[in-house]
Amino acid sequence: MIEPFRPLVEYAVFKFCQRNQMRYPKKREYAHTKDGTVIMETALITRFLEKLERVFQEERPYRIKAGVKKRDGTSVCQEITIAKTYVQELAEYCIS
Repeated sequence: MIEPFRPLVEYAVFKFCQRNQMRYPKKREYAHTKDGTVIMETALITRFLEKLERVFQEERPYRIKAGVKKRDGTSVCQEITIAKTYVQELAEYCIS
C-alpha cells in the first residue's frame, strides 16, 4: 500500500532544511557513516518532530462529505485529517 503520509513528511523535511530558517541543522548535529546511515543528535530529532507535528496541525479548506460546511462546501480541516480521509478513500477503492 502507498505511504499515505509521505508527502507531509517530505514537506516537513523541506521546510526544516530551508536555509533562511533561524535554526537550520548544523553540521555538528548530524554525521554520515561509511554505509550511508545518517546519525543525528537528540536535539535535532526533537526539533524535526516538532516541525512535523506543526505540519500535521496546519489547517486548510477541504471539501468534506459530511459535517459542518461553509457556503462554498468546504470546511477547515487539519492536514492529518485530510491524509486520513485519503487513506480511507484509497482503502474503499481497493476493496470495491
